[in-house]
Amino acid sequence: MKRTIHLLSAVLIVSGLAVSAAGGEIRRVPSDYPTIQSGIDAALPGDIVLVADGVYRGPGNREIAFGRKAITVRSERGPRNCIIDCEATKEEPRRAFYLIGVPTEASLEGFTMVNGVGVENTPILDAGGALVCGEGASLTIRHCVLVHNRSYC
Repeated sequence: MKRTIHLLSAVLIVSGLAVSAAGGEIRRVPSDYPTIQSGIDAALPGDIVLVADGVYRGPGNREIAFGRKAITVRSERGPRNCIIDCEATKEEPRRAFYLIGVPTEASLEGFTMVNGVGVENTPILDAGGALVCGEGASLTIRHCVLVHNRSYC
């Protein structure tokens, strides 16, 4: 009897923790954090920002910056189910992600990025439709789809 209780307690303790395989915490969007950016802002190295299915728009869900963190930003069920709509025009350029100085240990996985626009001489960086990689970014990008994005140079 005692052995069963200890085993059950161990299972409950392990299943109650939000820990990823890499040892970091899983930060869920939107259940724990209202936007992708707020999940990233709260993340520490080794964490996973796990984004639920849906279409993400508006501030905090576009023009997203990793902030030079060694984290994983991943959709729950892949690019068909998790879409970032930048809602950009030539007059109002926007991108899904700014990946500047993001380290090798970081990754972006399983998103569709639509309606991004980059325009030469914008305040942040020139060009780039859906995302901008620059200044030492060396992260891994997996299973992402870029649709209806433009760059005006």
